[in-house]
Amino acid sequence: RPGFGWFFGGDAAMNSYAMTAYGDWENVKATFRFLAKYQRADGKIPHEISQSAGMIKWFEEYPYAYYHADTTPFYLAAVYNYYAQSGDAEFIRELWPTLKKAYQFCLDNDTDGDGILENSKAGLGASELGSLLNDLHQDIYLAATNAAASQAMISLSKLLGDEVIRKTAEEKYAKAVQAIRERYWNASEKRYAYALTKSGKQNMEVTAWAALPMMFSLLDGQNASGTLADLASSQLSSDWGTRMLSKRSSAYDPMAYNNGGVWPFLTGFVALGEYQYQQPHSAFAHLQQVANLTFDFALGYRPEILSGDYYRPLDESVPHQFFSVGMTITPFVRGLLGLQFDAAEKRVIFSPQLPAQWSSVKVRNLRIGATRVAIEVQRSSDNTMKIALEPNGTHALEFQISPLLPLQANIKKVAINGGPTRFESAHLGGYPLCSFPLPLEKSAVAEITWEGGTEFFIPDTNKQIGDTTNTLKVLAVTAPDAQHLAISVEGLAGKPYQLRLKTQRSIYRIADATWQEGKEGWKHIETTFAAKPTDGWKTKTIVLEFK
Repeated sequence: RPGFGWFFGGDAAMNSYAMTAYGDWENVKATFRFLAKYQRADGKIPHEISQSAGMIKWFEEYPYAYYHADTTPFYLAAVYNYYAQSGDAEFIRELWPTLKKAYQFCLDNDTDGDGILENSKAGLGASELGSLLNDLHQDIYLAATNAAASQAMISLSKLLGDEVIRKTAEEKYAKAVQAIRERYWNASEKRYAYALTKSGKQNMEVTAWAALPMMFSLLDGQNASGTLADLASSQLSSDWGTRMLSKRSSAYDPMAYNNGGVWPFLTGFVALGEYQYQQPHSAFAHLQQVANLTFDFALGYRPEILSGDYYRPLDESVPHQFFSVGMTITPFVRGLLGLQFDAAEKRVIFSPQLPAQWSSVKVRNLRIGATRVAIEVQRSSDNTMKIALEPNGTHALEFQISPLLPLQANIKKVAINGGPTRFESAHLGGYPLCSFPLPLEKSAVAEITWEGGTEFFIPDTNKQIGDTTNTLKVLAVTAPDAQHLAISVEGLAGKPYQLRLKTQRSIYRIADATWQEGKEGWKHIETTFAAKPTDGWKTKTIVLEFK
């Protein structure tokens, strides 16, 4: 629609994570050069540039060009993300004057010394209108992007040999992480705040923006559980994505642009944040919701924003929004596949979190520096996972393999090309993590074998346009001890729900649910939230006890 055929700096930074993932590096570089061309004298990166900007006094007479504060730190983080996967040092040298100016803007707009620029001085961040702007000093989205910008400048300044900026960035990054973990943490509510106010308080509105520091792995893992449960719950999570603002808020409006609508791009951030903190069930649900949008409206496209209450776009929604499209690729590559890159050092982390119902996944033509890699993962019923890597390029790579395995599994052995290899194991909640290096000069196959283990999934339900939210939400999965597994869920009162569960362990009983054998080893578990349907959403914990 008119007004949204413009160039958006923040959208470009978000989209670039998807574009680098699928290898469109030339367009990523063109995008960053375009934004650098219109950088303001004080270092601020433009937020919006009209396609008619050359015909009018766009930068002088209109307020929109430099409306947002988040565009500048996100630009820095996004440029580093491109460098991390490409190893393109020449491009960083080209942009270095622009990057330094952008970082100086971040430093100049931090008035309280916490290592983070402020909305109250630098401009908009998470919200453009509505109640979330009331008394706003600094929101968690801006805080997260600024911390990521400092982290980016640490690495980029090392590359360019700029010791002054490196020391400054290290100091600011440490302060920013501390501020996010301490100033935004609310011990009484056991979750992170949305924002800090000018009056020195926390704004404790429950929003999806808490996923942004998770995307950049900035939150303390032990304190993140309450925020993760909020993101997975019906107060934020519809069946087609996450609402920007909780439906329990007095300010919630399902048709409001910033106070209740469902944004696919924000849903993608939530999925990626959940994957970063090992919440694969809710993460996959959110990733799948964004993917489903491809087929339900303008085919092949994704709408900009949908209603918070009904599965339909808002009337003002742009029907083909690029940052809605990119948010299938980014959480898939960086989250579900768990790919992290350091092309300059020729290192790759591969930490897949495959859904229980997937037996395989294939990746083709993955660009890492001067090399392209094919990856194939296959799981079999004999508790074995095979990971095949096929490089095609000029540089050898060092892969660090660390897949998330079924709950409470015991890892027995790891072999590379048929020969045993050493591995490290750890537990993230109830999930075992198996980690080992794999030097990749030519084709290689790693094989992981375990015993025991339990996995489950929620059967997918096809949403129809106009539907309301009613699917089961997985809030948390914990393993209190070796004999028990607890699945915290939320559903509508009076409605029966099903899970599919597979385990080679002997089940003694399942509390608060019934079960029966199904096909191919899957057990059908059914649970009902007993009460009157008018009681709304309820929570319960399904506990499996093993013999």
